[in-house]
Amino acid sequence: MGWTPPPETTSKPGDRVKTDRRDAIKLVRSLRAGDLSAVHVPSIEDESFRDLAGAWSDAREDLKAARCRLKSFLLAHGIHYFSRPSWGPTHRRWISTFSFDSAWQQLAFNEHRRTIEDWLAQCERLELALRESVISWQFYPVVLALQAMRGINFTSAIGLVSELGDLSRFEHPRQLMAWLGVTPSEHSSGGKRRQGSITKTGNSYA
Repeated sequence: MGWTPPPETTSKPGDRVKTDRRDAIKLVRSLRAGDLSAVHVPSIEDESFRDLAGAWSDAREDLKAARCRLKSFLLAHGIHYFSRPSWGPTHRRWISTFSFDSAWQQLAFNEHRRTIEDWLAQCERLELALRESVISWQFYPVVLALQAMRGINFTSAIGLVSELGDLSRFEHPRQLMAWLGVTPSEHSSGGKRRQGSITKTGNSYA
């Protein structure tokens, strides 16, 4: 467990002296006043699993970007695919049989396809590794429990638990909601209370 000062903490404009002694005094005063927030330090095992889950998430984002680039390439040449779903077996077969008259355009098209195939293969390898590894992870029961909830699949459960880690570190649900960034924003004054959309200032991956 560690401690961190709040992000809005600033030094006085005229304070140009910074020493270890002054910093220590400031930290002690902040700790006594309750202005410091606790920082959860994950175990080596949890951090390693989070790295694996993060690599999978990054690969999926790269796959999505590669597909968008190929779609833009085809649209730039007036080529549309109207069937659904996109990137399903039918769509992939259609792409594999399509060809351009220009050899240069065909070369560019083939490279776009190969990039997608490479990212897809990497996503499949990482997902398989996650499914095999999660069984021995200490939070595997939490992953299973989350998937019992409507709308939460393996992908969502892994992303959430790998970032959250030990849920017992949150003393109140409000702390968990704030960490996730799903608490409503608020601009209230006097007897008037006005709440807006969620803050979205929490962990973006979770």
